[in-house]
Amino acid sequence: MEPGNEWFATGSSDRTIKLWELASGRLKLTLTGHISAVRALTVSHRQPYLFSAGEDKQVKCWDLEYNKVVRHYHGHLSGVYCMSLHPTIDVLLTGGRDATARVWDMRTKACIHTLGGHTNTVGDILTQAPNPQCSCLVHCTAGDNGSLHFWDWKTGYNFQKHQTTVQPGSLDSEAGIFKCLFDVSGCRLLTAEADKTIKIYKEDDTATEESHPIVWRLEIMRRKRY
Repeated sequence: MEPGNEWFATGSSDRTIKLWELASGRLKLTLTGHISAVRALTVSHRQPYLFSAGEDKQVKCWDLEYNKVVRHYHGHLSGVYCMSLHPTIDVLLTGGRDATARVWDMRTKACIHTLGGHTNTVGDILTQAPNPQCSCLVHCTAGDNGSLHFWDWKTGYNFQKHQTTVQPGSLDSEAGIFKCLFDVSGCRLLTAEADKTIKIYKEDDTATEESHPIVWRLEIMRRKRY
């Protein structure tokens, strides 16, 4: 969804990106350029840019004033499945099937950090919004195998790793994390997981770890069986 709430974008296995008017549902524009399925899209709130990523390992920046690609970000070794923009600075984050997340300078196309440590596909990635209530801004990456990693956004240091535990009655293969979301304060992280649970993690700045001033601890788990 674009910031003005007037249109939204979709990507598909037909390798196209389509922009739709929200009010009427009318197709505004079709963008072509990917050579395989488009798996992730995000719209900048600060510039007229749309970012896309796909199974073709490509990450693209589209200038929506001219409807053309103006930047490519090269580095992923396999399909790219998720992406996120830093809320206040020109930084793009991507993650994918090569089990890495990458942090890019949006303008220079330079890869600032390669975040390794996952052993499976990185299925979601996001950055904490700046908030005085939060002790330290972090990137969060979630894996298809249920691993949750927290990274210092300035240094790329992986200061915490968490392996989710499936609820009783679920298979070990249901440990995947589908989606992550910070709340408005940025001090809680919500995850939607393959074992039909929603988990809430809370920032704890009273931790005694010497390597980093905060850790994230599981606060609530809600179970839903279908």
